[in-house]
Amino acid sequence: MKIMITKLIFSSLLLLSACASTTTLNSESRIPFSLDTNQHRIQGEIIEIKNADTIILFLEGGVDHGRTNNNVWSPLVDELKQKGSSIAIFDQRCFGLTNEQLEKLQTCTFHQIKQDSLQVYYYLKSLNRYKSMIIIGHAEGSLIASEINFVNSNDQFIKKIILLGAFSQNYQEILHQQMTTTMSRDIFIEVDSNKDGKISQEEIPEHLKRSLPIEKLDTQKKGFFAQGDLLRLLEKQYQQFISFINQDDKNTILIGKPSLWYKELMAHPSLLGQASRFTKPVTIIHGKLDQVSPFNSNALTFSNKLRSLKKTVNLVAVPQVGHYFSEMKENLATKGPIQKEALKILVNAI
Repeated sequence: MKIMITKLIFSSLLLLSACASTTTLNSESRIPFSLDTNQHRIQGEIIEIKNADTIILFLEGGVDHGRTNNNVWSPLVDELKQKGSSIAIFDQRCFGLTNEQLEKLQTCTFHQIKQDSLQVYYYLKSLNRYKSMIIIGHAEGSLIASEINFVNSNDQFIKKIILLGAFSQNYQEILHQQMTTTMSRDIFIEVDSNKDGKISQEEIPEHLKRSLPIEKLDTQKKGFFAQGDLLRLLEKQYQQFISFINQDDKNTILIGKPSLWYKELMAHPSLLGQASRFTKPVTIIHGKLDQVSPFNSNALTFSNKLRSLKKTVNLVAVPQVGHYFSEMKENLATKGPIQKEALKILVNAI
């Protein structure tokens, strides 16, 4: 989250082929697979545990996730293996690409990654090696995990859906809160050194002076600005950001994601609006201090909505952690590693 905030501040505005090779370590086998679909080859891996009859499909959020940059979630994967579950992970089609490559690749979109995930699901089912599947989705992955349930609503192969840090609100609502309310709060935590609720010229670090122009923020010429002044500036920047995304035809990379990704996510129906479509048990696991998809407006509201529709739902609130279930430092979210107590709660809930 902290990295994303810094980037935001600086922003100016089915038969498919499976590989047969296997590497074995004790009771664990790593089975790579390769699936050709829609001008793209999906590269993935099954971490197979001997005698496991359930496989977990793990779907991460964002655009740049793969088997080799899984440091945030690897402790969870290790613990789930110890519990006796096989796990499938795969490289998203945007994985490992430079910004220049992403801008030229019109197929690096949320819709395409969602379709890739469906193909992996169908492939794993076609193996006929597992009695059931648990689908885990984090952030944007929560939308994809839910979509697999919607498309396969009567499929008994799906045991349950687990949503981590779920995006239950519409993505544009979440993005608005991130870029205005959450960011203004986090900036004040970082920059307001004497904690008086005001930021003076002297308190602004040199590398942030352009991003926090006091001449624009200090509207009353008092030599400082308050949080309300910053909120007004961030709101204006947010509106410019949305306007640029809607007009951009070059698939420009903004805050690490192509503009097409933002367009599709903002047009995607919210989970709250699709709550009636869930046919499988849902477990919602959410950090109480999540600043990306806040607990009350996402996890709590969503679980209440599912209960009102008589759906099977379990809400697990994880205290003292943020969006990645990591330690909070100076009241700011960090990305990994997962806090030890949070890891125990995650494993028990899954």
